[in-house]
Amino acid sequence: MNLELRLEQLGDEHIEPYLRLSRSEYGEDAAVSQASHLRWKFLQNPQGPSVGINLYNGSEIVGRLVAMPRTFICRGIAYKAAFMADLVIERAYRGMYLMLQLVEGLKRLAGFDLVLLTPNPLATAVWEKLFEMPSHFVFGVSAVPLRPARIAHVSGKVKLGNLAALVDWPWRILVRGVSRLGSLLSAGRAVREWPP
Repeated sequence: MNLELRLEQLGDEHIEPYLRLSRSEYGEDAAVSQASHLRWKFLQNPQGPSVGINLYNGSEIVGRLVAMPRTFICRGIAYKAAFMADLVIERAYRGMYLMLQLVEGLKRLAGFDLVLLTPNPLATAVWEKLFEMPSHFVFGVSAVPLRPARIAHVSGKVKLGNLAALVDWPWRILVRGVSRLGSLLSAGRAVREWPP
């Protein structure tokens, strides 16, 4: 196995090899298996094109990890983060050696102030123990349906017809009120404007 690690600014020439990798892992119908999605995600980012940490076997990409630029502002200072996404390795090449190669690519990334990883709980343990990358926080997400009566109607569990919107109305008011109260009590804040 003669593997070569390359850090490359992504362009149109990477779309087809990335599609091949995505489709072998996720199938034809996944969003990440569509050329338009990959172009949007990696090439049309308003904060700049992504950088691919690509592992080649000859001229074929057999593994990838993508650094997507993200700008964060803290106390008036803008920081450029490399948001790491889309780790995909062709099944025949998976193993510790390949993972170590991709992490070596992380160390060679230039032009970023910090690296941001958002792995699942299982992968978090791997990044912490194996690669000595500390975890700083755990981010949880919960979801509440805004229109439960409509969902029940559409799924065929309850026949409400046009009454579904009326039944959902008090629930939506309650959820919005609780969300607003939670945001007022939270230490975090949401900003809708793009940074200058």
